[in-house]
Amino acid sequence: MFGFLRTRKRKLFDAEVDQIVGYLIVRHGRAALAEAVLKVEEHTARGSRRAKLYREVEKRLRRRKV
Repeated sequence: MFGFLRTRKRKLFDAEVDQIVGYLIVRHGRAALAEAVLKVEEHTARGSRRAKLYREVEKRLRRRKV
């Protein structure tokens, strides 16, 4: 019944991840992956919601082999 909500949430999440990936590549170049790893550690330590977001960013950067 509410499957469309999950899909919309996932689309928004993916769009946000793509935006962060692009920003990190432009801003940090080859060091983008290292920056993403630092962000994951920082947000996990805080117990932040963004930790999940940056884990996904890290996965995508690893796949791209930046």
